[in-house]
Amino acid sequence: MNDSPYSEPQPRLRIRPYALTRGRTRAAVDIPLETIVRVAPNAPASGRDIGPDERTILDLAAQPISLAELSAHLRMVIGVVRVLVGDLVAEGLLTRSAIQTTNQPDASILERVLNGLKAL
Repeated sequence: MNDSPYSEPQPRLRIRPYALTRGRTRAAVDIPLETIVRVAPNAPASGRDIGPDERTILDLAAQPISLAELSAHLRMVIGVVRVLVGDLVAEGLLTRSAIQTTNQPDASILERVLNGLKAL
């Protein structure tokens, strides 16, 4: 079998998204798309069985990773990942940090865009 990262994905059991989230469509905590998550340094032991998808999230989150990246790695709808990650954050197994944004655009980026437009 070819171990190339571009090889066809292995078949997996297809489970309906609502089964993974126990019918929920919203996370216990607000998790924006650009949120970066990581395994909590002093994560408590979970009081429940952790499913295979949640285990994969925890494995991937050993290093900081965005919610969008998790969705891509899991090949799962972002809404489902948002609910699963929200559960793990609420349990204290993951920490989250939002990307800091300001309402003011970076002047250097605007200057480069303007220079690029003038060059056209």
